[in-house]
Amino acid sequence: MKYINLLLFLLFLALFGCKNEKIDFYEDSNLQENFVQIEIKFDIEGKAVTTKNFYFILDASGSMSGDKIRIAKEAIFEFLKIVPEDANLGLFLFDSDVTKEMIPLGNQNRSKFVSVIKEVDAGGGTPLTESLETALESITLQYKKQLGYGNFRIIVVTDGEADNSSSFSRICSQISTYSFIDLYAIGFQVDGDHPLKRYSREYRSAESKGELTKALKGAVSESESFDSIDFDSL
Repeated sequence: MKYINLLLFLLFLALFGCKNEKIDFYEDSNLQENFVQIEIKFDIEGKAVTTKNFYFILDASGSMSGDKIRIAKEAIFEFLKIVPEDANLGLFLFDSDVTKEMIPLGNQNRSKFVSVIKEVDAGGGTPLTESLETALESITLQYKKQLGYGNFRIIVVTDGEADNSSSFSRICSQISTYSFIDLYAIGFQVDGDHPLKRYSREYRSAESKGELTKALKGAVSESESFDSIDFDSL
């Protein structure tokens, strides 16, 4: 029976464990003539695991100073309380001091995540394009490592427009075509339209700490994922 179970498992991996995903990419959702087909190849060593991945982008630009950044920090700490312990976390931050990936996507980094958020000091511009490009690269690499299994989410908290609106729209459009990535965006006290509204799987407006916390927790809620098979029951 042991060998039969092992054989079934190997057959399952052969059928579903390694795969390529072809993705239709439009530089602009309204300009389909700029069609490019992207193929993701599983060309690195990986393991079929169902780990959840949350890549967090925090806009701490100058417009977030004062009560906004204080409220955002408090909401993020509440958000962290419900993130599964075995989940991978990543953080891209732009504030008065830095514009970079502060925490690479990975595990066992919860305490560092908290310490970085505590030190955030709002200021500077809003390089949303760069942050999303980094998030996409990081999430795609992890997707390959997990052989296409698990959950992959990019969570953006912002209160304004990107420094370069045209390139920002293009990267949002690109991410929206990756079927394995869920883009969650929260517009914190944002007026008017925002490109993230058009391309995110879910966009929520937040005007208070309560609304922001609720929106963040919603991004962690359960979604469809691969369920492991109990081969001993076969």
